Amino acid sequence: MKSVFVHHDPTVVGLRRSILEEAGIARRTFYKHFANKEDVLAAIYEVATRDLLAQMRSAASSGTTPVDAIRRGLDVYLDHHAANGRLVGVLQRQAIRDDSPLAPQRQRFRDELVTLLDDAVRATTGERNDRMLYAALISALEANLSPSPNETK
Repeated sequence: MKSVFVHHDPTVVGLRRSILEEAGIARRTFYKHFANKEDVLAAIYEVATRDLLAQMRSAASSGTTPVDAIRRGLDVYLDHHAANGRLVGVLQRQAIRDDSPLAPQRQRFRDELVTLLDDAVRATTGERNDRMLYAALISALEANLSPSPNETK
């Protein structure tokens, strides 16, 4: 189903039919699991961010210095964006809107990223930095990594 969102605008009314065709499921089955296409986007966002955080934690935990830990975690983050750029762009464009059902999930994800980065530094130095430092880094990465709707992968 992820590929449907990569190739179609999630705000398009007829998107549900594309989701059903891509997944090979009946409309009735779809509605057993999802109320609407926004629920599908939310589920994809949840799985993608949960898996990304787990990979980043694992990578960062093997760092020997604060810079190394952050570098390892961010390498995973950047690799994920490189491999899934169009899907990440779709999800981020939806999640960044305050009225989006993905907005609370995005905020939790960003909070967890900040904690991950802060924990990586604290584990190697015992020091705590201002969390806004990490939030600014994440914002800069988001702004520069998400492809525009017209870009191709």
